[in-house]
Amino acid sequence: MRDERTSEGDCVAVLLVGATPHDARVVSCGLKREDVSVDVAADVRTAIDRLAAGSAASASLPALVVLDLTTNPADSLTVLKAIRASPRLGTLPTVALVNHTVPTDETRKRVRRAYECGVNGHVAGADDIKGYADAIQAMTTFWFDRVSVPPKSLYLDRPSIQYD
Repeated sequence: MRDERTSEGDCVAVLLVGATPHDARVVSCGLKREDVSVDVAADVRTAIDRLAAGSAASASLPALVVLDLTTNPADSLTVLKAIRASPRLGTLPTVALVNHTVPTDETRKRVRRAYECGVNGHVAGADDIKGYADAIQAMTTFWFDRVSVPPKSLYLDRPSIQYD
């Protein structure tokens, strides 16, 4: 990732929100790279607390937030809305995931809602775990090898994130 927030050779962090332990393992396998660390926040409060703390001490702010819309999409969308409402975190890159266990029509609804709330992209589940991990790896390659993220200066002040 072309990231002005890290120096050469440093790891960039990904915050994974709302994933079940099983999905978190699959996503972590897909994100497995030497230059990426994965932090899992299983609930809204944990995710928002980590984002608020990270923006106050910019070294711990994730370079990418991955929102799992599979099990409890409302929680992930709450986090996404908080990010977009924050003056300092509003430009933080976010990607939504939906695994293959969600019916196609429901996946479309969840993904559409995520885009309405400001997600930057999504990864739809493949027919099996390996395909899903491969899709996540492709997303990782895109976000960490092709995209430049917002500069550190955008995230220096503490945001005004509030819970619903």
